[in-house]
Amino acid sequence: MNHKMLRLFLAALLPSAGICAGQTTFTAGKPVVVMTPDEITKMGFHYPDMQLCPIPGKGNPPLKVRWMHGIGSANAGFPAQVFEGALDRPGQTRIFVKKQSGYFSDPNRAGGNKWLMSIYQHSRDLLIGVCHVENAGSGGNLFRIGIAFSTNGGDSWTYLGHSLVSAVDDEKANIAGGAWAIKDEFFHVFFIQNGGAAGAVARASMKDLLEAVRDKRPVPFHKFANGEWAMPGLSTGDATTLNVPQIGNHNNVRRCRRDDRFYQVVYSVGKDGNALHLCQSSDLIHWTDLGPIGSGTSRLFYLTMLDVSGEAGDGTIGEAFYVYYADEVPNARPSPPSPGNWDKGNSHGYYRLRVDLKTEVPSENSREHPQTRPSLP
Repeated sequence: MNHKMLRLFLAALLPSAGICAGQTTFTAGKPVVVMTPDEITKMGFHYPDMQLCPIPGKGNPPLKVRWMHGIGSANAGFPAQVFEGALDRPGQTRIFVKKQSGYFSDPNRAGGNKWLMSIYQHSRDLLIGVCHVENAGSGGNLFRIGIAFSTNGGDSWTYLGHSLVSAVDDEKANIAGGAWAIKDEFFHVFFIQNGGAAGAVARASMKDLLEAVRDKRPVPFHKFANGEWAMPGLSTGDATTLNVPQIGNHNNVRRCRRDDRFYQVVYSVGKDGNALHLCQSSDLIHWTDLGPIGSGTSRLFYLTMLDVSGEAGDGTIGEAFYVYYADEVPNARPSPPSPGNWDKGNSHGYYRLRVDLKTEVPSENSREHPQTRPSLP
């Protein structure tokens, strides 16, 4: 085993520690496999091509949480899979597998194949989901981000329409992402421009978001560009690239209830190999890379952050949270080849590791205002 392989192997097994800005420290535990290739197949999908997406308000946390995943071939109707399980064994009971036509209604005829990337629980009876959309429009395989909502706990969704497009609107300009955060009465959505590592952010006011849900119409977003929130979400052109690569790419943003700062885990390919890095921000624009919490063998990762209580809906964490990610499972028996787009056996599963923060509480003068939830108009 060469030195680089040894370093990656040890990093995956041993707890790691880092020092955060503002006197915040963290420790990260050993990653463990929580969903094997066989369990992935049993839950109705073949290959982890997106992060695990907890469905707020379902199950009985911390004993059970309901989860969602979506991947499949066009022949299978690009299905969504919903399953239930404990925090340390997500893939235990399959609830349903539904085709697009049975999972999403599309009253504005926006079109495209939709995947729910992250979900916000606004109230007991209202879930708001951020969707990655492929094959949008009539110009070929175009990409969008849009908003959907559910009033039945995620058993079905209404897609309101497209809200964000990449800097260049063509078949190579994948707009990945879908992480969200609420700050100053605005609903922020993070995205990756043009299929690369350039993270960007857009926002809509909570008022506009809820009115759009009420009226079943697309949500008007504006991208952050050149120091302003003025670029319409469906316009092309470069939004401001955030300062840490991969910010908002197939992951979550979570606000810590202790220090009112925002955190997310990103994957980084660099001097420490394929690594998971913890990042921190106070304004959602400027991010600090606090260092690695673990490493892996592939670039799949697809990251989910979840408070240790199992509560997922309000976008917050305490000082202890779990990170779920997809990676190769050593010595695992590959699942059978898929009859759809994935024509080879899957040897990837989902891992979980625990991160513990030791945060410095802001003074009353510097503490951000608590997040509020406006009522549906």
